[in-house]
Amino acid sequence: MSVAYSLAEGEAIKAMTIYSAKILGIDDYVGSLETGKTVDLVIWTKSPLQMSSRGHMVFINGKIIPVTSIQTRLRVRFEQIVRERLKKKKTGRLGQ
Repeated sequence: MSVAYSLAEGEAIKAMTIYSAKILGIDDYVGSLETGKTVDLVIWTKSPLQMSSRGHMVFINGKIIPVTSIQTRLRVRFEQIVRERLKKKKTGRLGQ
């Protein structure tokens, strides 16, 4: 919401990371990617502030965590069904 109301995207990400850690007084340990800090990291498909963005890879305590679940597998399956139906609808073959 803050980006929608003109906060720069970089500042919004800092608000979720380093600024929050500073407010809590734990910025010596977390909140930014620096040597000696504890880091949990998510690599996103797009900006993490976009609703359509998805976590591509997750690292917790240095270990890769699978980003698949029954929900993600179902989403992929039904996205494919919707794409096929839309394609059929555009070509006029739906329901034949």
